[in-house]
Amino acid sequence: MLKNSKRLCVFAHFNPQFRVAEYVFYYLQRLHDDVNADIIFSSTSAIPTADRARLEALCLYIVIRKNQGYDFGSWQDGLHALSHEQLLEYDEIIIANDSCYGPLVPFTEMWEEMDKRICDFWGITDCIIYSRYI
Repeated sequence: MLKNSKRLCVFAHFNPQFRVAEYVFYYLQRLHDDVNADIIFSSTSAIPTADRARLEALCLYIVIRKNQGYDFGSWQDGLHALSHEQLLEYDEIIIANDSCYGPLVPFTEMWEEMDKRICDFWGITDCIIYSRYI
């Protein structure tokens, strides 16, 4: 059983065809339903009306921004959609983007395992392109 934590997900999105792919909707649905995350969708792409309606059903906010700063810029602008006081209401912040596919196993299993651990941050992917980072 997941801890009753209040979670915020800031989700970075980019699509050169100006659409939201089905795998992204699946990913967002799982974050919304399995992890109970409030989602801020931060995109550098214009969003078609039909996709926007689907996003509005899942997301707390949709932020459309200039394509500057890569994912880090999207996460920053997404976080700026909330006041400092609103951010303090959350126990956990999930930083995610559309370059990952999944989940391949239920998020609940992963969060249940991580709820047992004491840590300030954790990640499910890592990278060693320049140096190792989560």
